[in-house]
Amino acid sequence: MDIDIFKNFYRGKRVLVTGHTGFKGSWLSIWLHELGAEVIGVAKDPATDKDNYVLSGIGGKIKADLRADIRDSQRMKDIFQEYQPEIVFHLAAQPLVRLSYEIPVETYETNVMGTINILEAIRITDSVKVGVMITTDKCYENKEQLWGYHENEPMGGYDPYSSSKGAAEIAIASWRRSFFNPEQYEKHGKSIASVRAGNVIGGGDWALDRIIPDCIRALESNRPIEIRNPEAIRPWQHVLEPLSGYMLLASKMWDEPTKYCEGWNFGPRTESISTVWDIAAKVVEEYGSGDLRDLSEQNVLHEARLLMLDISKAQFLLGWQPRMNLDQTVSLTVDWYKSYRKEEVYDVCVNQIINYLLKILLTGATGFLGSHIAETLSTHGHELLLAKRTKSDLWRCASLENKVKWTNSDSDTFELDVLSFRPNVIINSAWNGVSAGERNSWKHQLDNLCYQQRLLDLAKRLEVKVFIGIGSQAEYGTFDGCVDENYIADPNTAYGVVKLAAQQIVKTFCEENNITWYWFRLFSCFGEREAENWLIPAVIKNMMSTDQDHMDLTAGEQKYSYLYIKDVTNVILSAVKGNAESGIYHIASDKLRSLKSILVHIKEYLRPEFCLNFGALPYRKNQSMINGSVNLKTRKAFGDFEVSDFSSKLIQTIEYYKAIYNDKR
Repeated sequence: MDIDIFKNFYRGKRVLVTGHTGFKGSWLSIWLHELGAEVIGVAKDPATDKDNYVLSGIGGKIKADLRADIRDSQRMKDIFQEYQPEIVFHLAAQPLVRLSYEIPVETYETNVMGTINILEAIRITDSVKVGVMITTDKCYENKEQLWGYHENEPMGGYDPYSSSKGAAEIAIASWRRSFFNPEQYEKHGKSIASVRAGNVIGGGDWALDRIIPDCIRALESNRPIEIRNPEAIRPWQHVLEPLSGYMLLASKMWDEPTKYCEGWNFGPRTESISTVWDIAAKVVEEYGSGDLRDLSEQNVLHEARLLMLDISKAQFLLGWQPRMNLDQTVSLTVDWYKSYRKEEVYDVCVNQIINYLLKILLTGATGFLGSHIAETLSTHGHELLLAKRTKSDLWRCASLENKVKWTNSDSDTFELDVLSFRPNVIINSAWNGVSAGERNSWKHQLDNLCYQQRLLDLAKRLEVKVFIGIGSQAEYGTFDGCVDENYIADPNTAYGVVKLAAQQIVKTFCEENNITWYWFRLFSCFGEREAENWLIPAVIKNMMSTDQDHMDLTAGEQKYSYLYIKDVTNVILSAVKGNAESGIYHIASDKLRSLKSILVHIKEYLRPEFCLNFGALPYRKNQSMINGSVNLKTRKAFGDFEVSDFSSKLIQTIEYYKAIYNDKR
C-alpha cells in the first residue's frame, strides 16, 4: 500500500528535522524517509534506549544523524550551511511541564532561544523555502474555558514550559513580521508557520510524567497505574494526526508561500476529549491487564485541567481532518507497546502509518461477516465508510454506529458519498440472496453482479489501490475432500455460479486497471451475530427451548473446516495493505471437525440431558462427507491466521446466544 498522500511532494527534498531523536521527531523522520525525503536530523541524544528513535533504527537510515544542542546558535548555522535544507520542521524542545518547574531557565533557553536560533539559521540559508515551527496547545493563555482556542487568541501559560512556548510563538510571529514578511516574499523567499498540538500519544514515548509511558511502565512492572490528576480533561490524539497536518501544511506553503505562513491548530475531534482516568482505563482494557490508583493530592504542582483547540481553520483552509476516534487512538498506541519487544520496530511504525492512512469502503456492513470485518478494521484505526441498505437493521453494528461514516447503497447519494470519502480500499461483503431458499434464485443472485460493477467503476474513478471480494466454497460445487485454490470450480447452484462469475469479473477488471485484488473463498465459520436459522444458533435455540427435549439429526459424520469469525477477519485485515499478490485465497480452518463432535460439545456445555438423535434423518442426496481446505497459499501471503482456541471460542459463542435467547423468554 502506498503511504504517500502528498502526491510525491517530499521525494528528493532535503528536509531538516530538529528533535528527531524525540517521540514526535522520530515518527516524522520515519514517515519522511518512507516518502523519499533526504532527512537531516539534528538533536541531542535520545532519553532512553527504548525510545522509538533507538528501536526503529531510523538514525541509520536517514541522510544525516547529527548530535547538537539548539541553544548553540553557531552550530545551528553551520549545520544549515553544510546541508542546505529546503524544508525545516523544528520540533526540538524541553517538552515536559513538571520538569520545567525544576529547570525553568534551561526550559526557556531551549524553547525560546533555541527557536530563535533556528529562525536565524533559516534566515541566513538561501536554500530554505519553508519552516514549520512546532510549539504546543499550552502556548495559549489558558482560562480553562469549555470551548477550543482559536489561533488568534492571546499567548500565555502558567508554568515555565507553557509560558516558554507562548514566548516562542511571540518570537516566531515577530521574526515572521520582521524578517519573513509575506509582503516581502520576493526579497527573502521564505514561508514560516507555527503549529500547535497537544496531548499527543503513540508508541515509543517513554518520557517521564506522561500518562501513556506511566501506564506502560506500570503494566510492564505489574504495578498499579498511579494517576495524579485523574479529572484533568484532555483532547487526546495519536502522533500521526498532527504530523499529517504539519506535512500537509508544509506542502501547501511550498506551493503558495504567502497564503499559509501563520499559526495553525491541529487537534482531535471533540469525541476524543476525555479525562486522564478514562484514557488510562482504556489503556488497561486494550492491554488486557492492570489496575488504576487515584493519587490525586492537594497542593501539587499546577497543571491545566481543561485545554482544547479549535481546528476549524485547518479543516476549512487546509482540508485537514483528524482520522481516528479515541478508541482507535488508544488501540494503535497500545499495539506498539505490545509489539516492540518481538517485532522489528521500524516495520511496526511503517505499518501503523499505513493503517492510519487507509480509508476503506465496506459494503454489507450490517451482515454477520460484514459487521465483524467493520469491528476489526475500526479497532485497528482504519477510517471507514460503511455501506448498508436503507432499511437494514444496525443491531450487529451497534458499537460502531456513531464511530464511523455511513452511506445507503440504495440511495441516490451513494456514489457521491463514496466519491467524497475517497477510499483507497474497497471491500465488498454485500451479497443479496445468501439464505438457503434464495440460493437458486437467479434474479436475487444476478443483482449482485450489477452492484459489484458499480463498485468496480467507482474503484477505477478513485484510483483505488485494493479491491477485496468475498467468495465461497460454493464456487467449487459438490466435492469430497480438502481442496486448494487450483481445484476446478464447478458450481451447481445459482449462488455458486454468480459468485464465480463475480470473481472472474473482479480479476479481469482489476488487472486491466492496475488494482490489487483479492478474492477470499470462505468455508465454514462461526461466531457471534449469525442468523438464527444457521446451524449453531439454531441448535442452541432448540436446546434452550423449554418445550423441546430432543432434536432429530443426520448421523453428523460429515467433517467441516470450521473457523472462528475473528480469525476470518484477521486475514482481511492483513489484506487491506495490499502487500500480497493478487489472486484467489481460501479462508478456513486447517482442522476438520465432525458436525457430531461440535453439536455434542454444545449439548454437554449447555444442556447435557438434551437428546441428540443422530441418524434419525437421512443425508441429503450427494452429501459430501469431507468439506475442507488447504490454506498454504493464504498463510504464505498473510501469515498464520488461525489463532483462536476452537473450544473456548465455541463456548464464548454459546454464551452469546444463551444471553440473547434468555432475554427473549
